[in-house]
Amino acid sequence: MNGYIGTILIISVIGGIASCISPSNRTKKHINFIIGLITTIALITPIVKIANNTGLIKNKISEIVSEISQNDKIDASNKIIVDTASQKVCEGIKEAVATHFKIDNDNIRVTALFDTSNSQAITVERIDIVLLDKASWLDSHQVKNFAQEMAGCRVTVTKR
Repeated sequence: MNGYIGTILIISVIGGIASCISPSNRTKKHINFIIGLITTIALITPIVKIANNTGLIKNKISEIVSEISQNDKIDASNKIIVDTASQKVCEGIKEAVATHFKIDNDNIRVTALFDTSNSQAITVERIDIVLLDKASWLDSHQVKNFAQEMAGCRVTVTKR
């Protein structure tokens, strides 16, 4: 900023001195015109730099927005994948428990909790089984052991 102000002051001083020294009116007009052009260029230079940087800034903002949009799309697709996997895991365990223990599917509720902290290695953290009606007569430890062997993760069994 100091260099910018200094440049304008120097141009003005040189223009004033040249205007005072000039022998004729016609020469003064030419000198004033040239000094005016130089001063105008000096004044416009920062505006041109800002205009040039505006395009660069606009491109950088576009890149950031694009990256955020891409991440949102990835997160949305990961959520769909996890939700679908959870549904299929729950249906599979429910079917296997019902078949193994010879009970009705409607008497079992299964939910799964996934660890999604690493999108490259999503794992089943826990499976919760709720035994309803006639299924609640089953031995919860046998159901738990069977489900843990099948799923390879922690299982909780609740009777209602």
